[in-house]
Amino acid sequence: MPDIQSQKGLKKVTYIENLNYIKENVSSKERFAQLAEEATELAKAALKYRRTLDDENPTPMSTNEAFRNLIEEIDDIGLCLETLALM
Repeated sequence: MPDIQSQKGLKKVTYIENLNYIKENVSSKERFAQLAEEATELAKAALKYRRTLDDENPTPMSTNEAFRNLIEEIDDIGLCLETLALM
């Protein structure tokens, strides 16, 4: 989802204002597409995290970094689900 607060010239807004902005400016069709994209990213993050737990298929990413990425993707899924609940 776009980070509205980071766009130049826009005032800082609350989480609810972000959700309302998305509801008013992004179609439900596109919100479902975003959910699918975020679900794919969550799956990749989960697999990457699993790879950090042993040496069977090593990755240069640390377990802590992989876990942070996993949590970020879970948060993104949560935001997508909340925007879809606004339909």
